[in-house]
Amino acid sequence: PQFMTAVQASGTCSSDFRCLNVSHVSVPTPGSGQALIKVLGSSVTTMDVARVMSNCTALHVGCSQGTIGQDMAGIVEAVGENCGLTTGMEVWGVVNGAYANYALGDCTLVRKKPLYLGFGDAGTIPTVGLTSLQSLLRMGAPWTSYQNKT
Repeated sequence: PQFMTAVQASGTCSSDFRCLNVSHVSVPTPGSGQALIKVLGSSVTTMDVARVMSNCTALHVGCSQGTIGQDMAGIVEAVGENCGLTTGMEVWGVVNGAYANYALGDCTLVRKKPLYLGFGDAGTIPTVGLTSLQSLLRMGAPWTSYQNKT
């Protein structure tokens, strides 16, 4: 398709989130190291809220042409050069612009989705899963049975 629906932020947002709007925009084209993903599941993370409240400048990470959202699961529609993903692959990961019908993903941040997870469930896991994993690793996981800190 040539066009898609996307949730976009315009300007700095207040707590009522009136800066958000639903727009009809062009479907992006993947460049080198990118994949175009048909988004079938996503979620709202604290990072998404921080980006909107800071005019997409939180943590030095922007929005994809104003489109917000980062966690997603979907199906690869097209790939650019230097991408290990293939068309038709079911994937999950972190992208810029997940609140749209299609999103561009960095091929190093998107991976094959586990078959046992649906798209809705898989779209809620990337950021919280990575945060949990990093926390456990910082605490020294995996532990032997006598060192269990959980």
